[in-house]
Amino acid sequence: MHGLEQAIVIRCLQGENAAWEDVVKHYGARIYNLSYRYTRRRDEAEDLTQEIFLRVYQSLPGFRAETGSFKCWLLKVGRNLLIDHYRRTGRARAVNQALEDGEDERFRDQQSPDPLRNVEQGERGRIVRRALSKVPSESRQAIVLHEFHGMDYAEIARVCGVPLGTVKSRVSRGRARLARILSSTVPRRTVH
Repeated sequence: MHGLEQAIVIRCLQGENAAWEDVVKHYGARIYNLSYRYTRRRDEAEDLTQEIFLRVYQSLPGFRAETGSFKCWLLKVGRNLLIDHYRRTGRARAVNQALEDGEDERFRDQQSPDPLRNVEQGERGRIVRRALSKVPSESRQAIVLHEFHGMDYAEIARVCGVPLGTVKSRVSRGRARLARILSSTVPRRTVH
């Protein structure tokens, strides 16, 4: 995959519009969703998405396939821009708010038309998000990137700028903490 990513980056750097359109088409929804989770406003998320892609385009010569996937690099560029945005605008909200919320779609079964099941799954999602908000932010961020964004430990280490062992430790401690919180929150079912 890295070779394919490197090839598309080279094509973009050579000014091939179709290659850049492929990048935007492939990653546009992911970047918009990331921006929206940070802002909770459609217009602001759209502006930030454009700003992120502009930054990605300007930073494209800095991408090196040998250091990791293009997706990981692109998300790191986006995350850094979002952090800069909040520093610039002086918002008091923590930068990792979007990570606290996780990706709701992991808690929904969109194939199920059963309203009761949808309510139950929505409630489970709220319980998990609430519990996740009680996990220390560094562990929470690692868990969300791993479980909801599907990143492996090495990708998380590159995105967060920490050693691989630190990521593994954060995920492990975070999962243990989350399990303790959930076990004290969720009532146990009794078998009759």
